Amino acid sequence: SGCCAIKTGLASSNVYRLKMAWSLVSKAERKQHEEITEIFGGENNYKLLRQLHKNAYAPSILYCGVFLQDLLNTDEANTDRAKDGTVNFNKLKKTYRLIQQICLYQQSNYDEVKPDHVMQAFLRKAWDEQACYDDDKLYKISVKVKEKDNENKDIDEEDIVSFAW
Repeated sequence: SGCCAIKTGLASSNVYRLKMAWSLVSKAERKQHEEITEIFGGENNYKLLRQLHKNAYAPSILYCGVFLQDLLNTDEANTDRAKDGTVNFNKLKKTYRLIQQICLYQQSNYDEVKPDHVMQAFLRKAWDEQACYDDDKLYKISVKVKEKDNENKDIDEEDIVSFAW
């Protein structure tokens, strides 16, 4: 889920449009970004992601979007009742199998995972600082940064003040 969130954020127009910033990303990091984009790209019904899920072993935190999509599709694509008016047990079996698969990972023991209090504090602080961000604000900042990039100028103190963090 975290990788998907990062991929989505980096693909947003506010970030993707900053060509100069992207040119400063190392080749190895761009390759990693491309791999994550390919995994979460959705091609062939998330074939690569599904393969990674299949090969994962517990304890693992898998991307729940695929499971939720499968549950929704199973519910929407199958009728509640069979043609003869009885309960559609095929739909119920498919739904059961999907929920059973999710439950396998929830039953795993995560005792070996220790909390990282420093990282938790950092993430809470970053979350609080970014609570006021919205798409309009991020777009305005990206426009200013792109202008500076096109002029080969650095962001100065006046620009930072104008961002009104």
